[in-house]
Order: sequence, then C-alpha cells, then structure tokens
Amino acid sequence: MKAKNWIKLWSTLTVMSIISLISVITLSNIPLRFSNSISYDVKLNFIRESKLLENANTLVVGSSMALNNIDGNRIVNKAKKIRKIANLGSWALQSSEVLQLLKLINLDEVEYIIYATQYLDFEEKRRSKIDDLEVESYLNNEFILSPYVTTLTSIPTNISNYTKYADIYLNPNKYTYLKYDKTGGINLNFSDKYIDKERWESIDKEVYTLDEACFDDLVTLSKLARSKGIKLIVLTTPYRASMMENNGNLSEIYTSYVEKVKILSKKHGFAYFNTHDTLNLDDKYFVDGIHLKKHGAALVSDEIIKYLN
Repeated sequence: MKAKNWIKLWSTLTVMSIISLISVITLSNIPLRFSNSISYDVKLNFIRESKLLENANTLVVGSSMALNNIDGNRIVNKAKKIRKIANLGSWALQSSEVLQLLKLINLDEVEYIIYATQYLDFEEKRRSKIDDLEVESYLNNEFILSPYVTTLTSIPTNISNYTKYADIYLNPNKYTYLKYDKTGGINLNFSDKYIDKERWESIDKEVYTLDEACFDDLVTLSKLARSKGIKLIVLTTPYRASMMENNGNLSEIYTSYVEKVKILSKKHGFAYFNTHDTLNLDDKYFVDGIHLKKHGAALVSDEIIKYLN
C-alpha cells in the first residue's frame, strides 16, 4: 500500500477511534475525568451542562462543607440580595483548589462568595495539581480530547464504581450521592436508618497539622474578591459536639484553625462567623461528625441569610 493510502487509512482509523471513545463515554454514566476526585469531576460536568454560572451573583465554594452543609435554595428564596447561587463545592476541595477554580471562571457578575469550611480544609494533605488550561477550556465549552483519554484510562481502576454508578452516586440514601439540586448543592436528606453506625461512632484520632499555605490561599482569595468588588463570607460549619469533646487533639486543632481565620478576617476585611459555636447543634442535625442533615443545613443557611439581609 502506498504511503499516501497508509496515511489516509491511519487518519480515518484515528478519527473513528476518537468518535467511538467520545460516544462510549458520552452514552455511559461515566463523567469526564479531570482529577482523582469524582466529586470534583462530576461538578465540572454539571457546571458546564447546566450553565450553572450564568447570571449567578453568589458562589458557594469549599469542600463537602459547602456541597452538603449549605441550602442554596433556601438562601435564594429568603435573602433579598441573592439572584442566583452557584454551589461549586466538592468533596475534600482544599483552599488551593478553591482558589484555582475561582481564577478560571468569570467573576464579573459575582457579588458574594460564601466559603464554607472546617479545620479539615486547612490541613497539609493536598491533592495533586489540576490542569488549569484543561478545566478552563472545558468550562468555556471548548472541545478538548484529553479528558476523554483520561476517562478511558481510568476505567480499569474504577470499573466497580463506574458499573455501579447509579447505585453509588445517584442513590439519595447514600453519603456518596452526587445528584445536584438547581444551585449545585446536595443536602443529605436520608433517614436515621441509613446512617452508617461505624462512621457515626468513630472518633477521628488522626493527628492533623494545619498548613500555613492553606491560610495563605485564603488571604489570596480575599484579595482576589476585593479586587473584583466581591464580598467574601467565610464560615465554619458545625461539628458534632460529642466527637469534639471526646478528642483533645481534635478540639485543639479546631481552636487553632478558628483563631487563625478570625485573625485573618480582621486583618484582610472579609466576613467570618462560626456556626459551630453559635448554633451548638445536637446530634439530631447530623449524619456523621461533620455532615448535616437538610434541616441542619437550613439552620446554617439561616445564619448567612441574617447576615445578607
């Protein structure tokens, strides 16, 4: 076969392979993969497909403290100044990744950024860097092949999760539920019979070290918000009191984290309030140590509403 025909055949096979790859992934439940966090990747898919950021004047950011512990619909309905909320939270999203994501999106219409946190978001374990250009291109509705390739290569190690995707990630009675409401949030609304007893009773005995770089990220975030005329609101979400009381290390690291954020809020002019201390919620509002039921998220959201109004 002549070289010209070989090139033509190779090009045709390559195009067909790419089309097949895109078709298989698009028709399956598998989200495009950008990181090692399926929650982050599903959120990126949702932001693009739902046009979540369009006309949003308020962003909710952070880890699952933002994703699960804020009731965006309640805030939109009761806070007079809020036109539309876009919840960008995902599991274990740390300050560096929050900052990275905010730098990749258009903030021109944004008036408020609500950053929901706990001490866990400021510890030294940090996820590997996410490709800025890849995420930005995707959110700008540009076609890029690399996430499809990444998704394909992730199948062997994630085959169990992918084949059971609906049961794991679309089951509202599981902690792993990833079907967002219209604001991009997820309030955990399952009954006590679905609460994992081992998860509920386990006391976190790991020794944590707060990472100064995370607090530096918060300072950079506050400067970014101020440069755009955006009001930054940082809050500490509730922790189960009984777990805090029974763990001296946890109480110590929590207190240190709160004091650091307080100092930074005064120095850099962002709003900060601590709903763990002010609400003092009992166990009936939690599904585990740090994640709230829907009526717990409503109380946290009411604190934000009071501030905004």
